Amino acid sequence: MLHPVFIEGDLIDKFRDHLLQYPYYHVIHEGLTDLGCSIERFSNIEADGIINSFKKSDFPLACHLGSKSTEKFFDYHIALRYGNDKKEVFVYELVVREEKEKNIINGLLMAFYLLTISRYGIEKMLIPYNLTSLGTIDDINVESISNNLTLLTLKK
Repeated sequence: MLHPVFIEGDLIDKFRDHLLQYPYYHVIHEGLTDLGCSIERFSNIEADGIINSFKKSDFPLACHLGSKSTEKFFDYHIALRYGNDKKEVFVYELVVREEKEKNIINGLLMAFYLLTISRYGIEKMLIPYNLTSLGTIDDINVESISNNLTLLTLKK
């Protein structure tokens, strides 16, 4: 079973080790998108940079496998920071494994649902990535703000 967890405490070191062991695409780094990124295993310095970005974020999320699995992390990990107010977040970091496009969308939607349909009070998520190809989603408004900036909000 997959579920999001906050990367904190002892999970930070486990996440760092995971980044060194498995190849990832670093799609969004410090709020900037790299659409041409290639899949790679991170060096110690790169993994430390990612960990520091996750530590600085307000919502450092990992997709996590259930307790019966030996694999503690999985296909997408996302760090978000507050935007203009406490009702808005923006994607600060996003690392995904194969299948790149599928996991980008899954990671973004997982974070959006967790933060908007819960106690966190988030109403909007800014993504430095063009998601207009998603089209209409039942309960989510997908609005292109500019060429590579998408706004997600819940439909009312």
